[in-house]
Amino acid sequence: MAVPGGAALSQVPLLDPVPSLSTFLRTLRRDLTAGERAGHTTGPEAARAHDVFGKRPASWRNYAWESDHVQAPLLVDADGDLVRPWITWFIDTATKVITGTAATPGHPSRASVLAALRAAVVRDDPYGPAGGVPEQVRATNADPPDTADPILTARLRATRKTTTS
Repeated sequence: MAVPGGAALSQVPLLDPVPSLSTFLRTLRRDLTAGERAGHTTGPEAARAHDVFGKRPASWRNYAWESDHVQAPLLVDADGDLVRPWITWFIDTATKVITGTAATPGHPSRASVLAALRAAVVRDDPYGPAGGVPEQVRATNADPPDTADPILTARLRATRKTTTS
């Protein structure tokens, strides 16, 4: 008997025996999480239903934004010095759209937050079309965590009232 390619059966190395179907399925149930199993059978949306990270109730565009800072993993030239810049951003939690960003060579400050917020609120070119005025803003590293920033939220509400009146 010959195999594809013309080699004799005696020249083909033997593979380890294939496990039974029940052993294979038992291994999958043991080694894969519920989210991984759902993702393989139904798709990524089903896998996300098992995630605990970032779970929030369903909402609408501009209901809530979150802000955060991260130090970028690269070096840039800032006035002759190589520095790792900080990125400040706002993200719409309902649509997952990053509505505004600001990059600064130094640690985040009020100025970087306001620059990112301006980019998030303004909807004209070159900033739009995402953005607008959110109903609330959450700072992800706030004390206590996962709460809306009351001062920023109140100021944005006042802005919303004056722009819609």
